[in-house]
Amino acid sequence: MKRFVSLFCMLMLVALPFAWAETEVEFLSQQAVPAPASLPDLQLQPLDMQPYENQASTLFPAAEDAQYMVGNRSDEKSYHFSYLLYHDTLADAVYCVTYPTFDNPLPEDGGASLSFLSREEAAQTVVDSLQEHFGITAAVWSECAMTKTLYDELYESDREFLEDDLADGSHMGATEQVAWETEDVCYIFYLYQTVHDTPLLPPVDSSTDTTPGGVKTMGLYGTEIVAMLFPDGIRYLKLNNLWTASDNGQEQPLISQEDAIAIFRENIDEAPNGEPVQVQAVRLMYAGKEGAAHPYWAFAKKLDWYEGSELLMTENGWNLVDAVTGEWIGEEP
Repeated sequence: MKRFVSLFCMLMLVALPFAWAETEVEFLSQQAVPAPASLPDLQLQPLDMQPYENQASTLFPAAEDAQYMVGNRSDEKSYHFSYLLYHDTLADAVYCVTYPTFDNPLPEDGGASLSFLSREEAAQTVVDSLQEHFGITAAVWSECAMTKTLYDELYESDREFLEDDLADGSHMGATEQVAWETEDVCYIFYLYQTVHDTPLLPPVDSSTDTTPGGVKTMGLYGTEIVAMLFPDGIRYLKLNNLWTASDNGQEQPLISQEDAIAIFRENIDEAPNGEPVQVQAVRLMYAGKEGAAHPYWAFAKKLDWYEGSELLMTENGWNLVDAVTGEWIGEEP
């Protein structure tokens, strides 16, 4: 009996380190996020886009071939959905080599500014325009300075597909290659709407749920803002799911980013094939559903799925920690 107990204890001692081991996490950005000490919950109402239906000529540069769509709609799941899309031929040329949506990363551009505005000035121009015309506050999520050189490289890499699509008319966004007159073309910005200087959780690439128009949000209210700023102004603007927000109750004290990271490490599932879970960013955000939003620490997670040494797919998503209670939420608030 003693021999059995001793053997059992030895096995437990061997197994315990494995049982207690945390999933390996690799943070691609170590930057601490400035965050308020407290935030209230929010009540959300869809921003009515109909008042902007006939304002394209005052909001954007005049272009004979410009297209402008705006409206509101909702589906049987009561997902309210407002949208605005403005674009012209020049913007379409850039669109077809970048396909700018939140679940498609922008091209690497080297970080330089364009000659007509610095990156910071360009971003502020777009943010100010959104505030002036739509009454919303926004922050830049990602950006790209598009040059003639970068455009030509991207077009060449997709030439076969673009020319095939042009030939059979199967791809609505495909255009002929443009010979830009100057090296500096435009800035592309991904932005998200903010409330109390805190972003509303943007759409992500997930099959959990889908709102009208194909904007994927894991069942969360998400905002999507994409803008292209050319030397003469904004020639492409896409707005999806914008909101008017009001405080719902008193401000609540928030846990720190450091505490949220510790909770994430304790709860995150192991990545496929034992690879580290990569976290691209950690941000304080509002997320929610059914007309309400709550503050969370959001972890932008990246998982690579392999078969042997072959990369099959990369999955991007969000994991959430309640910024008030410290509760581990995972993928659904």
